[in-house]
Amino acid sequence: MRLWLPLLIVLCASHTPALAEVRDTSPGYFRYPALGPDSIVFTAEGDLWRVSLRGGLAQRLTTHPGEEAHAAISPDGEMVAYSASYEGPTEVYTMRLDGGAPRRLTYEGESAHVVGWSATGDILYSTRRHAGLPGVHLARLDPVTARSTLLPL
Repeated sequence: MRLWLPLLIVLCASHTPALAEVRDTSPGYFRYPALGPDSIVFTAEGDLWRVSLRGGLAQRLTTHPGEEAHAAISPDGEMVAYSASYEGPTEVYTMRLDGGAPRRLTYEGESAHVVGWSATGDILYSTRRHAGLPGVHLARLDPVTARSTLLPL
């Protein structure tokens, strides 16, 4: 019995680096891709990442403790709108595509999920704030003034 325990420990320890290498080279779990004029923004590990359309290494855009998702790149390729749960419920935020501080645009108190951008530069998002359960409404949001307007659908 004394001989088996050290042998088992040596065998387990010798396989640990091989397992770590497999984890480091595995592809990862990428979600919610958004296509822009020259880059793609996606969610991985609860943060937003950006990669050039030409390829290369992805750059992490956010590192907040909350989770970010549903990114959409503005038509001019300068801004990214996304949904995040930094201070409770999921709200709409924007930030420059090259990084920077996020700006909170909604205070819905309910789930607010970015759907995309309009051709005129407004953010489109879904909200339950003005709907009876289980209803969801689509709203348009001016990223400069943060003024929201429900769309009649």
